[in-house]
Amino acid sequence: MFKELCKIGNIILSFLFPKEPLIEHLENLSPAEFKRFLETVATHTTSPTEPWIHALLPYKNQSIEQIIHEIKYYHNENLAEKLAIEISAEVARKFPEGFFGTIIPLPPRKKRLIEYGFDQNALVLSYLPKQLICRVNTRTLTRNDTAEFSLTKMKRAERLASATQIYKLHPDYNPERSLDQPIIVYDDVTTTGASLQDARRCLMGIGIPKDKIIAITLAH
Repeated sequence: MFKELCKIGNIILSFLFPKEPLIEHLENLSPAEFKRFLETVATHTTSPTEPWIHALLPYKNQSIEQIIHEIKYYHNENLAEKLAIEISAEVARKFPEGFFGTIIPLPPRKKRLIEYGFDQNALVLSYLPKQLICRVNTRTLTRNDTAEFSLTKMKRAERLASATQIYKLHPDYNPERSLDQPIIVYDDVTTTGASLQDARRCLMGIGIPKDKIIAITLAH
């Protein structure tokens, strides 16, 4: 029902606010053509300073910024599905023998959920292949009620100073999972890595070894 309502809403929005030509062009590309497009704009991707954080695309590229904005604010399932293919390929590169751990999307702010009605990270991960979807767990981390600020709107020093208690364990977290299995923390964009650092802090606090945790983001 929710997805149907989103589709109806997107049709109305598309009529009132026509999509950018780039977005319409990308929606019409096949997955293979979309991949080739990304390769043309990802030639200068800058890596995060933390070696455990892996970014696929350069956020400073205007096209990449438009794509992520379209998913984040307009629930674009077409582009979400195409990007899920790229995430799946990255997981395969990091775990060539198969991934058997847990994929944890960073949860959004409560204010964002109320305002937009969906979680853009969970949306993208919902299009992963079946063998990876079963590894996605949205009930591991939750946002602290007192941390309802947006790191993306802060200066770098403020982000680093504020990222100490952003996340906590979800009340439905099952502590019986194996601590020996790897963890992938997923977010759409990272800048300083402050949010991902805090998520890792929370996971390490329940006994998950640091070297078992990596992060994959769409852009940096």
